[in-house]
Amino acid sequence: MQQYPLNSVSQSSTQVPNQGPNAVSINIYSPQAYGQGAACAANPIQSQGYYPMYGQNINPNLPLYPANYNNMFNQNATLPNSNSLNSQNPTNLVGKTPNNETEKTNEDNKKDEETKTIVPLTDDYIKSLENYLNDSNPKVRLIAAKDVMQRFKEDENRKDNPSLIPLLNKILKDPSSTVRFLGLVTMQLGYSVGNDETVQILKQLQSENKDKTGEEQSLISEILLKMSAPDSIEVKQGK
Repeated sequence: MQQYPLNSVSQSSTQVPNQGPNAVSINIYSPQAYGQGAACAANPIQSQGYYPMYGQNINPNLPLYPANYNNMFNQNATLPNSNSLNSQNPTNLVGKTPNNETEKTNEDNKKDEETKTIVPLTDDYIKSLENYLNDSNPKVRLIAAKDVMQRFKEDENRKDNPSLIPLLNKILKDPSSTVRFLGLVTMQLGYSVGNDETVQILKQLQSENKDKTGEEQSLISEILLKMSAPDSIEVKQGK
């Protein structure tokens, strides 16, 4: 086996004799770990004329490092720890910019403001609601009353809708107190403003129940008072 020295400087070696046909010859060299190197003015350590160099003979008259070796570096410098490095890792920053969540929320709110889903008031649908309200089963009429309330609720522009208000008046005249109560709540919550016929129906209910007390009587009084109030006007606020 051809043998190659570690560097151009001749070194003493120790050879291990072959132990057999399959043995490997190992040559051990003993290079010096430190030595003298050329000075370099750009390097504060090399500018002293020496620095550790693997494989070179050491100058016994010089120390391994300059006397002020430790002072050549900024003593106040600190190395980043693993946590700070991980926090700056680009993979940890993906999707975590401060504005991501805010922008997404603003986009969702804008989308909700621009579009909403409502049920169109077709002639067939209005006729079906009326048929349900004429059913002999109060549970069926209650289902229709809930639907009418939802149609008012989903669009505030339907407060005085000419197709829905007649259905509301029918609900207020229903023989079932449960169905009537749903119509009263629809008006109390401001989903509908009713019309002149609505006022007459409410007054009749109030008269029929003038000797009675209960939730229905309270709701009727509250609704009639609200309907009798004039429309709100805008005024300038003085300082």
